[in-house]
Amino acid sequence: MTRWRKRAALGSLVIMLASAGIPMCAMDAPITLQNRYFRLTFDRASGAWLEWRDLASGQNLLVGPPHRALLGVSVPKPPDPASIRQAVSRGSAISLEGQWVYAPGTSQGAEADALLSGRYDTLHWEPTPIPSVRGTGDDRLHDRVGVFWYRTEFSISPQWAGKNLTLLIGAVDDFDTTYVNGKEVGSTGPETPHHWEVPRRYVVPARLLHADRPNVLLVKVTNGAYDGGIGGPVAIGTSAALRAVESPGPPLTGILVNRSREAVELALTTRSDGWEYTLRYMVPTRRPWILRQLVVRNISPQSRTLSATSLATPPIRVGTDEAVVFPGSMPVGDTPLSAIAEGNALASRSQDPLAILWSARDACGVGTWYHCEAEYSPVSAVRKGEGIELWHTQNIVAPLKPGESVALGVQYLWLIHGDRDAVLRGVQSVYRSIGLAAPSRGLPRLGEQAMYCGHPGGTPEMNFRGYGGFNRLREYVPTLKRMGISLLWLLPIWE
Repeated sequence: MTRWRKRAALGSLVIMLASAGIPMCAMDAPITLQNRYFRLTFDRASGAWLEWRDLASGQNLLVGPPHRALLGVSVPKPPDPASIRQAVSRGSAISLEGQWVYAPGTSQGAEADALLSGRYDTLHWEPTPIPSVRGTGDDRLHDRVGVFWYRTEFSISPQWAGKNLTLLIGAVDDFDTTYVNGKEVGSTGPETPHHWEVPRRYVVPARLLHADRPNVLLVKVTNGAYDGGIGGPVAIGTSAALRAVESPGPPLTGILVNRSREAVELALTTRSDGWEYTLRYMVPTRRPWILRQLVVRNISPQSRTLSATSLATPPIRVGTDEAVVFPGSMPVGDTPLSAIAEGNALASRSQDPLAILWSARDACGVGTWYHCEAEYSPVSAVRKGEGIELWHTQNIVAPLKPGESVALGVQYLWLIHGDRDAVLRGVQSVYRSIGLAAPSRGLPRLGEQAMYCGHPGGTPEMNFRGYGGFNRLREYVPTLKRMGISLLWLLPIWE
């Protein structure tokens, strides 16, 4: 089922949007992909997921407002500054931009303990403007490699007393852990795609805020190389106000729906910054699956390189006791939703492409796996509100001439009712459908068998140049033979 076959369709519908010159007045109805297990509904204008309805329980697995499933091809843009200014003028947000202080730090626990308890005299603080990114603000950004602490104070409106607020930070280069009055409210690390430029949105619980005195905002920034800093806009306010300032994604330019006895297919196309992105969905009639594949085409007049794309779901909730499972990997065991801070991402240490969302109370689960023979695609689980977004990052480097395109791997999502093992076994049926199987017999001399992991950039003799995934890893085989190692399994990892 992983191939998008050409077949005689029972019914096909091709829609070019109004931007192409065809009116949309009669085309407002949602798009529905349905089989015997679930119903997946999209907004026709934006491509947003409206619902993923489990037909057995009647439950909508999506939580929160309608969500435009990220094509993962463009980095989320910073919120619109004009909308921020309007929210501030209405009294529904406070701008935190201006003069802050910063100090070089360390990773020592005692240093953090002192700062989080309010003892700021343990470091030498200097003023710095926020936001500061390359070309804007502080000209000392090139010196900020390592750990740095940034600090400011703010007072909240009396009408916000007892309410949860949202903290918005346009970007942090590279990673951050953010605290309000000494308590962590969120963090973003290397498991988040494009972590150095993704806007941060952290919920600040009402219990952490002081209504009668200033509040302290402390941001620990870790920068691995080049410039480091905090980008704007930076604001705190009501959740409703700051949700409304998100920059809209690029509009859809085309929709294709194809229905047959075997499956229902949908293709959503959009254009942005010289790229054309087509996200292709397939819902098989007799499988509880959703298949997604991203095709990217260079529509600019210059040759360009596509790299590090991402594919995300809207927030999913399979039950009130939802937990994240990375089978056979670290961290071991189930991590409940309540243990993941808002906006934080959880990923396995081994960078697996397989993850499970599981509810013991509802005996229901959703699994995801990504199949690509050329590049690996680790999965991460990001807490958003009362649900979990599932992100696959495609580590691909694809030089494309004008007009050329590349089709990435296929992301599988499956819905299973039953015990936890049944949800875990869902991936096995996916394996069988694409013909993936373990070796049928062992090697002749067991003593010579070895597990071997290698850098996907290539062999040491090649100085690890390029990123070729499994294709590049095959170049290890001659070296292993010279070492007298019989190859049992070849696994790409980042070292």
